[in-house]
Amino acid sequence: MHQDGILFITVLLFVFSGVMALILDVKILKRNKLEKEKETAFVFGWINVSLGLMIFVGFWVYEIYFF
Repeated sequence: MHQDGILFITVLLFVFSGVMALILDVKILKRNKLEKEKETAFVFGWINVSLGLMIFVGFWVYEIYFF
């Protein structure tokens, strides 16, 4: 049983939320001079983007070599 749709929605949500955190959160926190919170938002934004890309690549490799 394949659940491709759920996986791609998960990837999309990880990447989208990470990009939004990098663009919006970091800009707002920088404007309000909240440096520690800005760094945290920056790190978590990149973690979200990285997780999304790793899931996508992992699924792609799984599909190529196992199906």
